[in-house]
Amino acid sequence: MRKSVLAGLFVCAIFFGTTSKSSAFELESIQTKPEANKAVLLASATVKDPLVIKEKDQKAEEKQDKQQKVHKIAEKETLSTIAKKYETTWKKVYDKNENIKNPDIINPGEEIVIPEKDEDVPPRDLPEIEVEPSPTTTMHKSKAVSAQTSSPHTVVSRGSSSGNRYVAGYCTWHAKNMRPDLPNNLGNAISWVSRASAQGIPTGSTPRTGAIAQRGNHVGYVQSVNSDGTFVISDMNHRRLYEVTVRTVPSSGWMFVY
Repeated sequence: MRKSVLAGLFVCAIFFGTTSKSSAFELESIQTKPEANKAVLLASATVKDPLVIKEKDQKAEEKQDKQQKVHKIAEKETLSTIAKKYETTWKKVYDKNENIKNPDIINPGEEIVIPEKDEDVPPRDLPEIEVEPSPTTTMHKSKAVSAQTSSPHTVVSRGSSSGNRYVAGYCTWHAKNMRPDLPNNLGNAISWVSRASAQGIPTGSTPRTGAIAQRGNHVGYVQSVNSDGTFVISDMNHRRLYEVTVRTVPSSGWMFVY
């Protein structure tokens, strides 16, 4: 009898011990199953790191600033000086800003967009040069283009010719070096003939040795004139800054400062 009771107690102990271990194992299994954490993982995935958002916003702002580099025009600045500051060309700045009607006329306080170095900017046509004809040319309108003279209706005081105040490396700087007698206030190349004429400096459409040739927004020095009407021009920045080229060109389309 006593042995039976002890045997029964031993079986109960084994049973309850096994049950306890089984429950603990099942609880641990539930906690380690991936399905148990699925909801938590989904919830955490939807929460965005504020540091990541801030970094993305900063990169977006930097990219926008890089695309739109704005310059506020200061007193006495020209497109050439602005272009040099940003290591680009005045023509590219002019092409980028359609609000600039004449590259030689820019207004202080106005804001312009500076193109990137590798930006492909569609080219724009330059404005035509308007040279005021003399009374002689108005009498012969059919020859007005080929007979521009040095007698404008209104003559302004001549600017100083001391030194060379044009931007180094550009065509105007080279032209001034070749003709140190010319004033420093002729502006960008596109206005050399009109401004020289207004100051009483002889101008015309026939090439002469020693004259300054001007077409569009480019000037050069006439080294010699050929019998066929062409002339040899020495100019800078025809291909790149500071580079001087010597070439023979036809005289058509050029104006000259004598």
